Amino acid sequence: MIRFINLTGQILIDDTEPHFAWYDTIHSKFLEFNEGQDWHNWSDFHEDLLAHCFTKSMIPADTAQLILRLEKLYQFDDIVRTESKVTKTADFDKGVSSTMVEDDFYGKDKKT
Repeated sequence: MIRFINLTGQILIDDTEPHFAWYDTIHSKFLEFNEGQDWHNWSDFHEDLLAHCFTKSMIPADTAQLILRLEKLYQFDDIVRTESKVTKTADFDKGVSSTMVEDDFYGKDKKT
């Protein structure tokens, strides 16, 4: 099974630029297309995917089928961006953990 992985803010927490990858759960690895494993938008990904299919000599019908399959999994059109805060807590028994908390959690009256 192929999974869409939203990497936005996962590498650099303040980075709000969309960032994504594809993960193959059967082989437990990120997919690579045209030597790339992550992209910022569908256009860049689509370009790498077409180059990959051309290099692998895929027939047009197989290329179109792969594009449709991945388009159905692509989720950035549905993502709603919100400002968030990160709260870090240290627990000596469990280790350090990080929790994302949406601004709505604090309410409008929260003073910082």
